[in-house]
Amino acid sequence: MKKLTSVLFIKSKRVNELIVECLNQFHSIEIIDNFKDRVDLIERFNQRNPDIFVIEIEENWEQSIDLISQINNAPFLIAISSDVLVTQKLLDSGFSDVIYSDHLTMEYFCKKISKIFKLMNSLCVKSNLLVASESNLTYIRRKGIVPQRKFIFLRHKKTSVKVYFDEILYIKNAGCDSKIYLTNKKNYFHNSSLKKFLNILPQDNFVRINNSSIINLDKIDKIDKNLLVIQNETMKISKNYYADLRRFIDNE
Repeated sequence: MKKLTSVLFIKSKRVNELIVECLNQFHSIEIIDNFKDRVDLIERFNQRNPDIFVIEIEENWEQSIDLISQINNAPFLIAISSDVLVTQKLLDSGFSDVIYSDHLTMEYFCKKISKIFKLMNSLCVKSNLLVASESNLTYIRRKGIVPQRKFIFLRHKKTSVKVYFDEILYIKNAGCDSKIYLTNKKNYFHNSSLKKFLNILPQDNFVRINNSSIINLDKIDKIDKNLLVIQNETMKISKNYYADLRRFIDNE
């Protein structure tokens, strides 16, 4: 069985370290190059001929698309982006998947990368060149990977309240604060905007559905077209966030 080879082009030091750490957990993936310079990438990429190409999307996403057009595309193109609004544009341009840098955890990465193993094996089954097994999303747990916390202290003014993530139903914008709705029907405020609050929540469970709401995926009762129901509370799914929500659900 063969290993998958991967090449990286990630300029952000933090994101690069996270992606390398994630990929190194898999027996079935080997990083064969980690480019930092655009010209160097264009000149040497075709010599490497990787199975997977992971690229951090620039602020002007069209520049990244232009870069892709100048090399022989790897079978699986993975975009690293902090902007959910460009997801569909990237997918339409040939990317296999999009990983959001603000959501990057080992569990989230495993869900994303598992699709590649399945697709690669389906393509290679006739030639018996199957990828080394990573069944059930198994990977090596190494030192340095910190387990996710199960709770947060919600601070509002001079008071802090401990709340477990699995108690949260949804979160709504409340001016300069966020309002958290819990399963026990209690509500709390937190001194943070939704955007900042989303960064401290478990990325595999919480997703934004419109400009004023974040929901816990585990608490969804029903989705009907562009409407979502959680404990009799109906919320609208914005067009800008629908694709992102759909991708989270489909990866469950």
